[in-house]
Amino acid sequence: MSTQVLSDKQIIESQASVVSRQRPYADLDLKFRVNPNSRDIRPVKDLGAIKNSVRNLILTNKLERPFQPEIGCNITKLLFEPADPITISLIKEDIINTIENYEPRVSLSNIQVEDYSDRNAYFVSIEFRVISLDSEAQIEFYLERVK
Repeated sequence: MSTQVLSDKQIIESQASVVSRQRPYADLDLKFRVNPNSRDIRPVKDLGAIKNSVRNLILTNKLERPFQPEIGCNITKLLFEPADPITISLIKEDIINTIENYEPRVSLSNIQVEDYSDRNAYFVSIEFRVISLDSEAQIEFYLERVK
């Protein structure tokens, strides 16, 4: 009799796929677009909802969510550090840790952080695979310093 030992990541991926098959993902459209027929805010579903979730996790600071102070990325603290390869590496590391800890529905493929010091910003591109939908997705945004 042979037994197979599953890693923690394999267990999380299998749990995410079981949960996702039961119901679709849905979220509010953060741009608050209105449905012209019902005059209600249009929901974002499946891939769009997961993209919103990943973006919100990255752009949320720790201690910002009531009753869930540990959720968030805290990369805004790195925006005022010197623009060098060490800071870029720390931003990538924070993003990886946040997504792996708080978003079990995705598997990271690639993260790119580019320095735009002339604009006081970083360009972030995150590529990931949605486990349950078996599709690739990408989000891109700028992290800018605000005085």
